[in-house]
Amino acid sequence: MQHDTDTMPGTGSGTAHEADAAGRAAGPEGLVAALAAIKQRRPAYGALVDLFTDLLREQAVLAETFAAEAPTPELPDPERWRQGVFLLADVDLSAHAEPLGRAFDALLPVLGASFGLEREMDVLRAARAGQQESAAKGGSTATDATAPQPDLPLLAHACLDGHAKPLEDAGAALGVEPSTLALAVRSALAPVLAGWARANGPRFAARNWTQGYCPFCGSPPAVATLSRIENPRGENLVGGGGKKHLHCSLCGHEWAFRRDACPACGNTDHDRREVLFAEDARHERIEACSACSSYLLCVDLREVDGDLSMEAVPLGLVHLDVIAREKALAPMAVMPWTVLDPALDPVLDPAPDPAPDEK
Repeated sequence: MQHDTDTMPGTGSGTAHEADAAGRAAGPEGLVAALAAIKQRRPAYGALVDLFTDLLREQAVLAETFAAEAPTPELPDPERWRQGVFLLADVDLSAHAEPLGRAFDALLPVLGASFGLEREMDVLRAARAGQQESAAKGGSTATDATAPQPDLPLLAHACLDGHAKPLEDAGAALGVEPSTLALAVRSALAPVLAGWARANGPRFAARNWTQGYCPFCGSPPAVATLSRIENPRGENLVGGGGKKHLHCSLCGHEWAFRRDACPACGNTDHDRREVLFAEDARHERIEACSACSSYLLCVDLREVDGDLSMEAVPLGLVHLDVIAREKALAPMAVMPWTVLDPALDPVLDPAPDPAPDEK
């Protein structure tokens, strides 16, 4: 039942069917086409999409490469799996410094050019060059180098675990802001893990995972989807709707999750959860939880034709991030475009609240 409140105004010309038609192709080409479709559907997003297109495209290319080279981690212990221990929890990334370094080196120029961080990326490139020279001479990159050098596996673990101190210490030693270093490391880590998740996902997808964080890398979801109805009669589906899947904000893995709970805190109190949407885009939603003051964006695939490029989807929903932020809600996953306030200016026009909808 929908309450009698104002709805959010139109979010641009085009329909869900038009928006996603370009995202049917797999890989980098499908991603770029989906980003172009966002710009066409919502012209105000043009500058924001352009800002991230090169980075997302290069990450997609790298992910394909790393999928072909992916290691095969051991399947999780069933008991630890039931306890919520994700697959990479015990993986030592120092054994995978080489792919991390390749991704880091490939993305530094992109980050510098896209975000005006040329000086900072030059500093990191110089540090990496010194690290590689030291390694080529047979020295220990941790102790023999005369200049500060980034310990990428250590910093990658810090990003995964949410530990700020290694990034703060390395940033101070290298002369770059910790947030900038975190952006570079996380940007490099994402395609490495995305490739591994793509290659290994089918091995553990059938195992029951009940947590609201990624079973592969432990990161929170960036967006949720409601799947198309497999049974056209709607039998055995909650409310006649589709099954809910969460999309990892870092590695891109997708997993099933119950529809009646908040992924962040597990809250199942219907009165403390609500869904917000615009009348002319009901398939795009904010799922808000007042128990933990968090939110997650959701797309109802029952109202969408074709396959989505999930890496592009959150970037096309920034207007919902803005609405949620104005309601003092925190995203379950912080995406790069949600922390660049100048980039959000085109979609910050005053708008009435979207209408809440009961599940």
